[in-house]
Amino acid sequence: MDSSTASQCSALEKAVGGAQHLASVTGSRAYERFTGNQIAKIYSQNPEVYMQTELVPTGAPQKRISLVSSFAASLFLGAYAPIDYSDGSGMNLLQIWEKVWSVSCLNACAPGLEEKLGCPVPSHSVLGPISPYYSQRYGFSPDCKIVAFTGDNPASLAGMRLQEGDIAISLGTSDTLFLWIQEPTPALEGHILCNPVDSQTYMALLCFKNGSLMRERIRDDCASGSWDEFSKALSSTVAGNNGNLGFYFDVMEITPEAVGIHRFNRDNQKVSDFPKEVEIRALIEGQFMAKRIHAEKLGYKVKGKLEVQRESPDHLTPTSLFSLLGSVVQIFTICTFSLIYMLYCIAVPRTRILATGGASHNKKILQVLSDVFNAPVYTIDTANSACLGSAYRAIHGLVAEMNVSLADVVKLAPEPRLAVTPTTGAEELYRPLLKRYAALEQKVIYNPTSSCLAK
Repeated sequence: MDSSTASQCSALEKAVGGAQHLASVTGSRAYERFTGNQIAKIYSQNPEVYMQTELVPTGAPQKRISLVSSFAASLFLGAYAPIDYSDGSGMNLLQIWEKVWSVSCLNACAPGLEEKLGCPVPSHSVLGPISPYYSQRYGFSPDCKIVAFTGDNPASLAGMRLQEGDIAISLGTSDTLFLWIQEPTPALEGHILCNPVDSQTYMALLCFKNGSLMRERIRDDCASGSWDEFSKALSSTVAGNNGNLGFYFDVMEITPEAVGIHRFNRDNQKVSDFPKEVEIRALIEGQFMAKRIHAEKLGYKVKGKLEVQRESPDHLTPTSLFSLLGSVVQIFTICTFSLIYMLYCIAVPRTRILATGGASHNKKILQVLSDVFNAPVYTIDTANSACLGSAYRAIHGLVAEMNVSLADVVKLAPEPRLAVTPTTGAEELYRPLLKRYAALEQKVIYNPTSSCLAK
């Protein structure tokens, strides 16, 4: 991964008032691979190349700085295509709330940058008809419309058909979370991007580097290389692992920034090893608790099974008792409450987890995921989800201006398959463990040299 723009990242964060302020404005702290910092590097090291994107003599076409996505759209459009909100919010340059370029970020990267980027547009925008070249040479209909192109991660969100309240978890070499968020809170870890299928909401992206390779290493060490033995060991231990918690980072982790193997017993004392079956559960529970903790840091609110709050008899006063008895005999009030309850259930989406990747085929692992998040887990087949999402977005772009949602456009597509549901009492069990895990994570981050490093 390119890390050659570290100095430009530092300069950008300093120019706007720090890493957290940059994240609050653009959705992410400064990242080396993000376009703004790459542009700053080119301007710093090759100013003549950057200046070639200035206006050229009258009559000649203007040269523009494009993303790969907008450049590809330009080829089909036969003209410079604008950058869409969603891909544009992964540049460290776009104000994700106002959806305009940040003047302070632009000025920190290079002069005259706003004119070279052009105005960003909603991701569902129809940019115009296809270039006559494609009609003449390849037989495209002249009526074919070009919808704004976007990046691979936003397109994957569309391909997985996430809706409000959904979490998609790709359990691969690196584990990746895609979140649909209404009110995000940008943090120093992860990314907040404009939602590619709903301009009024946002998507969050979290990447965890120690994914399947870490699980496979523990499988080899503790289950003789067998997933069946791994699953049996997971089933033989109780949810919550009797308070034993672990952090497993064979390589430097992204979320959080830490490395090594760290084990803690129920008294928060660091220990050098666990029994094999405890090690397996500590790994899986730890990986999923980290995902929930960092998703919630970005503003995601896990909405589990809805429960009706009942007043305890110990707290009933004569006044409240009279009110309660009065309600019982008033059928109208009861019916009204029932109606409001039903409407609430419909209006407030429950958390739904969509799992994909190699580990999504293991139901014992998915059960832990379901319990930690207190939400049902569905499995989806998302081979080439970015390509599929691009096709979905093309259809959606033609009707988005009529307030038709992507969900309505693709409602005939195959539904995710329910795999597991949370065990009764899981939320009460994991709530205190999540707090402990978050507190211990801070020790792991700030004291990396005290870890028991992976062998």
